[in-house]
Amino acid sequence: MEINYIFISLYFILYLLIYLIFHLPLDIRMLLKRGGARYPSPPFKNFIQGATFVIPSLLFWLYVALIPFISIFFRLDLFSLGLLKFIPSLFRLTIQIIGISILSLGLLIDCLGRIGRGSYLKNAKPVLSTTWGHAIVRHPSYFHYITGFIGFPLLTFNPFLLFLLIGIYGYLSVIDTEEEALIQHFGEEYVKYMSEVGKLFLKVRNSKK
Repeated sequence: MEINYIFISLYFILYLLIYLIFHLPLDIRMLLKRGGARYPSPPFKNFIQGATFVIPSLLFWLYVALIPFISIFFRLDLFSLGLLKFIPSLFRLTIQIIGISILSLGLLIDCLGRIGRGSYLKNAKPVLSTTWGHAIVRHPSYFHYITGFIGFPLLTFNPFLLFLLIGIYGYLSVIDTEEEALIQHFGEEYVKYMSEVGKLFLKVRNSKK
């Protein structure tokens, strides 16, 4: 058994469709409801923060949106660049399953976060979202990108995609910047939320009072 470029292509097409189904309607609604409730969105602190945040994200989505269709149409392995045949099958399959698992988990958490985030659009002012994906981690969307930057190279075995790993620094840096703004905006409510929900990982709560 192996995970070849056709399977990878179909997986990413499904991945893209699920992402659009959960995100596109809310994004359109946000555009139509300008002037409504919005979360604080501080600017990038410097060029490096902005570049390591934006460039890996754009490359990730360009790759996901284009390469699967091109690979299927031309029947070419544009993911691993033909390198998979040089890797032992059992090792390759194990790493690819780990990659798919990481990617799928990130997408699931992000979609759940998008559902919870949509509730604040009903308000005239920003309301802290703490349900659905935001009850699992504080930053479901950023969790999605970080897992994508890790899972994509593992699934495809494309060494050039290791470049995406610099995006982890960008997202962690932006999270710190945004959380400073969120604390200023929501105050103790956000501080309490931070104590209950992990930044990017599930926080194990102490049952002792």
